[in-house]
Amino acid sequence: MNELLLVSAFLIDIIFGDPELNFPHPIVLIGKTIDKLENFFIAFQEKRFSGMIFTLIVVLITYFSVKIILSFFGILNHYITFVLSAILGSFAISLRSLHLETKKVYNHIANNDLVTARKELQYLVSRDTNELEEKDIVRSVVETVSENLTDGVIAPLFYFAIGGIPLAFVYKAVNTLDSMIGYKNEKYSDFGWFAAKADDVLNFIPARITGILVVVSSFILQYNWKNAFRIMLRDRKNLDSPNSGWSEAAVAGALNVRLGGSTPYFGVWHDKPFIGDDIEELSLKHILKSYKILYLTSVLFVMILIVIS
Repeated sequence: MNELLLVSAFLIDIIFGDPELNFPHPIVLIGKTIDKLENFFIAFQEKRFSGMIFTLIVVLITYFSVKIILSFFGILNHYITFVLSAILGSFAISLRSLHLETKKVYNHIANNDLVTARKELQYLVSRDTNELEEKDIVRSVVETVSENLTDGVIAPLFYFAIGGIPLAFVYKAVNTLDSMIGYKNEKYSDFGWFAAKADDVLNFIPARITGILVVVSSFILQYNWKNAFRIMLRDRKNLDSPNSGWSEAAVAGALNVRLGGSTPYFGVWHDKPFIGDDIEELSLKHILKSYKILYLTSVLFVMILIVIS
């Protein structure tokens, strides 16, 4: 592992996030590739097989595109190559963008503008936001931060450490595929099955690392780390995903709040299992606390990667 490259990419993301560019963000390009190819592959009768081939093709396109870009960088000056590689690597990490995008919702709530808060939240979640009350909006933000701590930060860093920038982008490709076609509905239940399972497999280890590090972060921050550990073990299986419950349950326990519950999707309210105990009423302070967990957990993981490399 190139420790200096990983740390540089991580710091670039923390400092600059996703800046406004004159060209599409690499993850956006992956999404556009998926969108362009989907109609061709989904037309085949054997949906699971075509979905598997589709997923593998997107992954291969992503992997070799990144390899070609890095090879091109290699013909440049050594220092320029390093800087450009670090910038490219930073695009696989989304810590600062997760913070900034959810902070927009926080700011509107703080200004008692729930209408705009609901609109901003809609860009971040798949649930309906038009009827959400303040407490539900806060809950949605905490859930978003805790869940995306794994697939937006820890998992990309994990695969960055194992296989460099190309493998980090392979992970992001699979994660993007899952977010676009991994739904359990009539259209995608078979076609997106392989992508969803691949995402589950790739997140298996990072999700558990995240949960444990959230508990450690809670101890350092003097949050309820014992409750974080207890709720993580108790409620980690309360979500459909075999992975996202680890970080979400740990954060809920650390903050003494209850996540989950009645949530609207496509005009229908669904009773999701509860995660955590209703010790404290959800409020804006819990969003701010979730940010501290987000940053400290991420920094701790980078430090661990450096030590064990």
